[in-house]
Amino acid sequence: MKAKFIAFTKSSRVRKFSAYAAVLILLLTGMSSSTERSTSAPEYNAALDRAVGSIEQTGGLLKVGSVRECDSLDPVQTFDSWCGVIQRLFTRNLLSYSGKPGTAGLEPVPDLAVASPVVTEENKVWTFTLRNDLKWQDGTSITSEDVKFSFARLFDDLLQSPVSNEILCLLSTCAIGSPDYLGPYVAEAGELPNITTPDEKTVVIRLTRSFAEFDKILATVNFGIISKKHDNNLRLAGVSYSDSPLASGPFKVSVENGVYKFVRNDQWNQDSDPIRFPLVDQIDWTIWRDTGALDDAVKNGDVDLRIDSGLGATGRSYALADKELRTQVDNPTIGYTNYLAILPNVAPLDRKPCREAIAFALNKTALAATHGGTDVSVVANSMTPTNIAGYQKNFNPYPTGKDFTGNLDGAKRKLTECGYPDGFTVKFAFAQLGTGPQVYSVLQQSLGQIGIVVEALPFDDFATYLTTGIGSPENARTNGVGLVALGWAPDFNSPLSFWAPLVDGRKIKVMNNQNLPQISDNEINALLDSIEFGQTEDFAGVNKKIEELVAQTVTYIPISSDNVILFRPSYLSNVYVQQALGSNYDLVNIGINPKPDE
Repeated sequence: MKAKFIAFTKSSRVRKFSAYAAVLILLLTGMSSSTERSTSAPEYNAALDRAVGSIEQTGGLLKVGSVRECDSLDPVQTFDSWCGVIQRLFTRNLLSYSGKPGTAGLEPVPDLAVASPVVTEENKVWTFTLRNDLKWQDGTSITSEDVKFSFARLFDDLLQSPVSNEILCLLSTCAIGSPDYLGPYVAEAGELPNITTPDEKTVVIRLTRSFAEFDKILATVNFGIISKKHDNNLRLAGVSYSDSPLASGPFKVSVENGVYKFVRNDQWNQDSDPIRFPLVDQIDWTIWRDTGALDDAVKNGDVDLRIDSGLGATGRSYALADKELRTQVDNPTIGYTNYLAILPNVAPLDRKPCREAIAFALNKTALAATHGGTDVSVVANSMTPTNIAGYQKNFNPYPTGKDFTGNLDGAKRKLTECGYPDGFTVKFAFAQLGTGPQVYSVLQQSLGQIGIVVEALPFDDFATYLTTGIGSPENARTNGVGLVALGWAPDFNSPLSFWAPLVDGRKIKVMNNQNLPQISDNEINALLDSIEFGQTEDFAGVNKKIEELVAQTVTYIPISSDNVILFRPSYLSNVYVQQALGSNYDLVNIGINPKPDE
């Protein structure tokens, strides 16, 4: 990222003392939120469901590190999930995920909006009212025009937002599957007609179709609100918004000598923010060149937290091996499932017992190892990640033995049942980059034990592989593709967001298709509709039913669930995992107590 400077104004000592005193009183009396707080001895995975570390003081400097920069400080462009906790320091949304641990953190709550939206016309019209006295760091007011402009920027091709066309088509007509609206920087595009602003505090969003979970989309990082006036001024100066973001949250950001510095924003008001309860004066974020050196710096206390998706191999080796340090480790899932897709459109995989033979024979332990080892990729028997309502810990339709290395006897019985007792040949399509070659090797070895020969169908790049390779049902069938290994995480934590791209038969595409087995089941589609149209609140029940129906097809075989190894030093306070933000620590609410040697 280019060097940049963002001016900031210091608040008075009295003002700072009053703010910190108020925050401390709120936190210690439990008024800040209903989070369960821990003052007991640290435990492994303690921060998954409660805030760990008593608050002994406020103020101070929190030092964090990573070996990567965020892809962008512009919320529209942010892709990496761990950058969500960075954006949360200075960017606010209409709705945001709550500042709570556990499943409570998966709930969208009012942020810039003063209350939950008024939703009418069968979940098509969403009306929001902004809070009073909302300010940008330069003292100008946050208005409904800023909200509308922020959403309009999602459509600009040059910004390359990761928000899918399917979501954008909720806010714009889409004649050929992509939005007709081209964004606010194209003169002929005009205004985004689906969003109106009757006054400075009111935002009316009219969706193109009913969508009951729109609140969860609004709480995602890419729907963060930016200043329209500031963005226009930056564009006139030839500067990108990412190089000079304007803060609406409790911290404002500058970069000095390669270090990101987040200092308190004196235009932010605690009374206007029920999510963020900052405890420190400043956060310094340094980019390290060597992951091992960063892990050592965390161990030695030179860095307080590593924020880019957890510890590396060096850190994992000391944090997990040492009995005392292990109590300061959290190992949450990031909601990403690695799976093997079995395509039933090529013989003999059109026979269910043949697909079952593959499922039983898989060495899931070895396959999980290709994704970084069992510390960060845990064998999964359910497609649903643990942070989706309805996850079933004991669901295991295709048992692969106690050590998950394969149920060979069961697999051989299924081969006989499908009419190929001596095995058969199947093609595995993969990209030559990443873990593809390793997965291919494991599949050859594990399926070869029951006589199944796995032939390679390699692709040189991911783009071709995903679009016109396996992403084209016609090409996949013509090339005889039988097996594909991929991974998937939902856009937001919901059974609908997880399952719809994979199993909704109405979403099968001629290119960029994600429903690789081409499942088209009326019962599954109806269950998905019940969530999308707001016909049910029993998300867990719907998810369980979809999981069972999909399992019966034997086309999606879960392999492993990706986790991160997070480490929280004992001197930090109010530390908890925010599941909706990539299962990282909620940085904005962490405090720092005196270190043991101070």
